Amino acid sequence: MSTKGSIIAALEAAHGGWVTGGNLAAALGISRTAIWKGVEAARRDGYRIESVTGRGYRLIAAGDSLSPESIRPHLEHPELAGRIVVLPVLDSTNAEAKRRILAGDTDTAAVFALRQTGGRGRRGRSFFSPPGGIYMSAILRPSLDPEQSVLITTAACVCVCRAIRAVTGYDPEIKWVNDLFLRGKKICGILTEAITDMESGSIGSVVIGIGINYCLNQEEIPAELADIVGSVIPAGEAHPPRGQLAAEILNQLSGLEGMVRAQDFIEEYRARSMILGRKVRVFTPVEEYDAAAIDIGRDGALEVRTPDGRIVCLRSGEVTIRPKTDSLPKRGKI
Repeated sequence: MSTKGSIIAALEAAHGGWVTGGNLAAALGISRTAIWKGVEAARRDGYRIESVTGRGYRLIAAGDSLSPESIRPHLEHPELAGRIVVLPVLDSTNAEAKRRILAGDTDTAAVFALRQTGGRGRRGRSFFSPPGGIYMSAILRPSLDPEQSVLITTAACVCVCRAIRAVTGYDPEIKWVNDLFLRGKKICGILTEAITDMESGSIGSVVIGIGINYCLNQEEIPAELADIVGSVIPAGEAHPPRGQLAAEILNQLSGLEGMVRAQDFIEEYRARSMILGRKVRVFTPVEEYDAAAIDIGRDGALEVRTPDGRIVCLRSGEVTIRPKTDSLPKRGKI
């Protein structure tokens, strides 16, 4: 652990109490000067650390920084923090995760960026990634066959919904297949990419990219996105630190392989769907058409009914929602 991380951990363990610089230096085996430099580094990361001559240091609040140290206290397995990388700026966390995998890195479990310059969504779209969000890619190496692997994205959607609910109390809806919405606006996109083992032909690694607009000011959102993009936390509202939500997402993802094997999350995915019973516009690589969304199968496929009565099972593609006045009775809900 870095000097900064060790200092933060020691101050967190004091639960708001004072810790003298001498005691910190003795406990960590470093100089008082190194303690001062570590405290200053923590302050630059957003930690509020009070210092008083003769009393030492105390952690007032963790702030809203995002670092392995801010994530660690909320992890079910704190040792995972040593396998987390947080970088100031990346083109995209998925791209960085894939670079690490292809370079032979078997240790990194998650990559975070404070800001992305080239965040990507589905169909090659860019993903709006301003400072203050949570931009991450989890690296999994599941032992799943190809038929099971197609459920990873839908399971990840449920994991992130559970994490947001557990930390903030807000309950997102899911727009098939990989977008999360709150208050009618998109607050999260999920992009899953697999890396195949060339020798066996099986999936060697899976990168789950998750971009969350956590606490955005409405003024930060470009005018062309203002009616589309939202934020988990409304502007000005007190909120849990980002590190807590980041940790809870990792906690939830740790059970993803078991969820996929059991397929016991599909009912929750259906229940969170914001499109079942609605008229939608379907976009596929070869055509687009209007339909009614009627169900989501156990394999995550979306069932739609076309105007001529045909039932189509969509395993890829995209849908947009038509006005609510065109709604139909929902099926497949719990």
